[in-house]
Amino acid sequence: IFVLTTGVVFFANMYMYYNINKSIGTIDKVYVSNIGLNDLLDSLNKLHNYVYEYLNTKRTESLENYYRSEQNYRNMIADLKGDISDNSMILMQKNIKNMSEAYLDLAEKSVDAKRGNKIVKYKEYYEEASTMHDYISTYINKLNNEQFKYNSDKYELLRVSLNYLEVTSTSVLLVLMVFNIILIIIVTRSITDPLMKLTEA
Repeated sequence: IFVLTTGVVFFANMYMYYNINKSIGTIDKVYVSNIGLNDLLDSLNKLHNYVYEYLNTKRTESLENYYRSEQNYRNMIADLKGDISDNSMILMQKNIKNMSEAYLDLAEKSVDAKRGNKIVKYKEYYEEASTMHDYISTYINKLNNEQFKYNSDKYELLRVSLNYLEVTSTSVLLVLMVFNIILIIIVTRSITDPLMKLTEA
């Protein structure tokens, strides 16, 4: 019987450990989307700064930085959802993706115009790219806020689940502990009572 109760305690602890680790893993994933959007915004800002830097200096280093940043940002927007959906967050991702592609086209045109010494053209393209950059930044921030709100709600549900799991596991362990104590008393009495009777006799 002791082996049985010990086994139950062991499996109860393992079940609790597994579920806590699973919940912690889920919590870690909850805010990954926010980190991704922050990285996307940082990448956009770096790209825009490199475009501005090249247009004002025409340095080879600035041009190389632009090409690296452009590729990096292009890779990042490839991960955004482009599907048509009623979901507002997916729709915002689609808009960010489409505007980003338009922005990349304008940025490329402004750099090409600068390389070709077309002063009027590169200024026009850069102004349009700057306007598009502001729109994209606004959308990313808006999506980030929506995502944070959604993630916070999800986190609250996980927190409640963890509390429930903690209470359940503690209750099971307490019941098993009480059961073991009662069992010990019964076994002890079954041994001591006959001995007491023998001494009385």
